Amino acid sequence: MPPTSESRWISHEPNGDVLIVRLRRKHLLDAEEVAALGNHLLDLVEDRGRTKLLLDLEQVERMATDLLTKLVTVHRRAEAAGGRLAICGLKQPFLELLAALNLAGILHTYPTEGAALESF
Repeated sequence: MPPTSESRWISHEPNGDVLIVRLRRKHLLDAEEVAALGNHLLDLVEDRGRTKLLLDLEQVERMATDLLTKLVTVHRRAEAAGGRLAICGLKQPFLELLAALNLAGILHTYPTEGAALESF
């Protein structure tokens, strides 16, 4: 099934019971956009029952650290509902930040979309 566009910078693609959410933006720094993305992901989990999410951040080169808080919240809600959040495509500086903040053991990150899909 082809990706379903949600906005100019977010797209969805179902893959079995996993929903791939791709961000098509190089910079995600605006607080309103970060909040909107967090709310969108929570809506997918809580209101639409999509508890297995794969967030593809391959195109993101810079992002606000507030996004990490949102991702931890989405991760916890998805796990509470019997699913999980997997993240792929994070650039090395973001992986290092996750390690520095002791989030590397909480958020499930994978180098590629294929590796993340196999983890489900």
